[in-house]
Amino acid sequence: MSTSWIVLISSLSSGLIGVILSILYYRKYEKRQQKFDTLRRLLGYRFAIAETQENTAEHSREEFFAALNEAFVVFHDSPHVLKALEAYHEDLSQDNRLRLFKTICQNLKIPYEFNDSFFERPFTPGPMFRGNN
Repeated sequence: MSTSWIVLISSLSSGLIGVILSILYYRKYEKRQQKFDTLRRLLGYRFAIAETQENTAEHSREEFFAALNEAFVVFHDSPHVLKALEAYHEDLSQDNRLRLFKTICQNLKIPYEFNDSFFERPFTPGPMFRGNN
């Protein structure tokens, strides 16, 4: 085999390996981004189900429950998250919701140093933010 064939074959194979690795990395990245987006919406819209919110916009509740309903698809490869999601589905208690949030954070390797009340008591618009100082 001549030197030019060796160079040609090694060039093509290295390019092919590069494309395959890029595709695999991109798929992993996209999956992780979907998981982050689901967690972002769950935590971002958790104020909509806070017990102190009587008149929260319907859109906020819809976003929270849409993220909750898609979580089993997005986290299909995460048995601990699925178990926490199933427990929350069976009993919609604050304890199970907290467990779900923490399990998702652990799955995504998000370090959190907050106490449980940070997850349990979301930021909500109160009288101070409505202009009733």
